[in-house]
Order: sequence, then C-alpha cells, then structure tokens
Amino acid sequence: MYEDILWCYLISLYANKICLIEESTYYYKIREGSITTGKNSYKKIESLITIIDIMKNDWNKNKIDIIYKKEFGKFITFWRFNTALLLLNYSGKPKERNFFYKKINQSTFLQISEKNFYNLLLKLPFPVFMFLISPMYYIYKRIK
Repeated sequence: MYEDILWCYLISLYANKICLIEESTYYYKIREGSITTGKNSYKKIESLITIIDIMKNDWNKNKIDIIYKKEFGKFITFWRFNTALLLLNYSGKPKERNFFYKKINQSTFLQISEKNFYNLLLKLPFPVFMFLISPMYYIYKRIK
C-alpha cells in the first residue's frame, strides 16, 4: 500500500531538480470499498509507518542533501500528520493506535520536521489530538 508515496520519495533522491507546488494536481475517484473509504486497517497504517521510517533512516544516514532540508521537513511532516489523521478512523485496538501515534512522534522527527502548526498538533497527547481534530476530520471525510 502507498507504493506511490515511496516511489515519489525514492525518485526524488536521484533527481537533479524538484519543484513543490501548493495546488492539487492529483484527484481520487472515491468509490465504496476503496482505500480512501472505510476504516483504516493495521496494514494501511503500518505501510505508512514503514515509509516514514525509510525517510527517517535516510535522514539519519545523511542521504538527504542539506540544501533540501526544509523541503524534506515539509514532506515528512505532511506524511506524519496524514498518518495521525488516519489513526482517527483506525479499525484496530486503541493500544495499537497509541503505539502508531507514538511511533510517528519519536524524538528523531523533532530534528527533521519543520516547525509549523502541524508539528505543534503532533506534539499533543493522542487523546487531545483526537478531541481537537476529530470533528473537522469527520466533517471533511463524511465518515459515519
């Protein structure tokens, strides 16, 4: 799952030039039973955590050029935050959800991630994060 994220990340390590744009250029066709609807499984969350771990390990092994530090920080923060959002609709046990949330908030990420609003939210304990973010998330996703 999420092989497109890993592929984009890995190919960016070899590109001579990368451009990040703010506008949406990728649209999903949402249908019942697809990866974007329903509860988020252990496998789905674990796939994202694995990708995040690959990025973190590359950072720790100095595979990220220092001139891209800011962009890399934004990229990894986006996927950490996105994974935390997916945990709001997690199908597994609360203990597993808390484990995943702690994993995306390991101290290493404080060195990598850009200081911004998303990182402030991710510093919150999961019950507080859930209380603050769930109403907006459920309205956005229209999850029943």
